[in-house]
Amino acid sequence: MLVGILPIGFFAVNQVNSLNETERVMTQMYQEQLKTLVFSVNQYADDLVQTYWIGKLNEIDRWKKGWEEEYLMERRSLVPHQAEWEKLFRYLDAGGNQ
Repeated sequence: MLVGILPIGFFAVNQVNSLNETERVMTQMYQEQLKTLVFSVNQYADDLVQTYWIGKLNEIDRWKKGWEEEYLMERRSLVPHQAEWEKLFRYLDAGGNQ
C-alpha cells in the first residue's frame, strides 16, 4: 500500500509546486505586459501633447506676433508725420492764430 500512495503523493506535491511556479511566471508576465501598456499609453499622450497642444500654442504665438507686427507697422506709419502733428498741435494751442 505504501508503494502505491508514495508515488501518488510525490506526484501531487510536484504538481502543486509546478502550479505555483506557473502562477508566478504568469503573474510576472502580466506585470510586464501592464508596464508595457502603461508606457505605450504614456507615449501616446506625450505625442498628443507634442503635436496638438504645442501646435495650438505655437499658432497662438504666431497670431500674437503677427498682431504685434501689424500694430508696430501702423505706429511706424505715423512717425514720418510727427512733425506735421506737432505743427498742428502748436497751431491749435495758439488758438489758430499762426
